[in-house]
Amino acid sequence: MEYDKNKIADAVKAGRLNKGWSQQELAENSGIALRSVQRIEGAEVQARLYTLRVLGSTLNLELDQLIRPVEPSQRKSTTSRFNFVQRLILSVALFVVLLLATLAFVAQSTRFPETSFEVLVLVLILLMCYTLFLLLIWKGHAKATGRHYR
Repeated sequence: MEYDKNKIADAVKAGRLNKGWSQQELAENSGIALRSVQRIEGAEVQARLYTLRVLGSTLNLELDQLIRPVEPSQRKSTTSRFNFVQRLILSVALFVVLLLATLAFVAQSTRFPETSFEVLVLVLILLMCYTLFLLLIWKGHAKATGRHYR
């Protein structure tokens, strides 16, 4: 389950300040590394459940105050596996591979293409395949960034 790092960060910081402790004092009293405390309060990491239990116990906070599930509308898309540059490189590489494979097929064939219609059908099939692959590659990027390509 995914939790809202910002709410956890706010709760830990508020609990620490309520006790009048510095981050160093919280680290010493809880046995959690100072850098971990800093990263949790900075909402840089998704804290493990064990760490949240220790912090909750040390700060006298109920565990449910620290752990609040993220609303489905606030979740980041996890379907995106590639960043923009990787997607761009993948798109260009896919084009080159499709082009080379097609040229290799045509070069080895003695009877294809016999007519211009066959050439047009081949080009149409290649464009459809390339478009389908591009949709699959870029669809997750549009959802994750909120950008929609037209």
